[in-house]
Amino acid sequence: MQENVIYQAIVATEMTMETYETASNFKERYRNHQTTFRHPNKRNETELLKYIWNLKDQKKSFHVKWRVLRMCQPYNNESKKCNLCFQEKYFILFRKI
Repeated sequence: MQENVIYQAIVATEMTMETYETASNFKERYRNHQTTFRHPNKRNETELLKYIWNLKDQKKSFHVKWRVLRMCQPYNNESKKCNLCFQEKYFILFRKI
């Protein structure tokens, strides 16, 4: 039920491991991800979905592991900054598993 978090999806196959990071309400997005993994018409909505559907098209087995990387403050009207956005960009730029 965590809100304002940076979370990571780790997609592992027999030979590779890819990571995807994003920021939002985790419970809501997790539920949406699980649904879109089953509906081919959603295959191009995110980079994660493109990758998952590519694996499915190739009939490769995979496993998705989720983890919360950091909780952050959302946009602050006084400072005009969004720490959540800054942290998401940081994790995307400096990916670590």
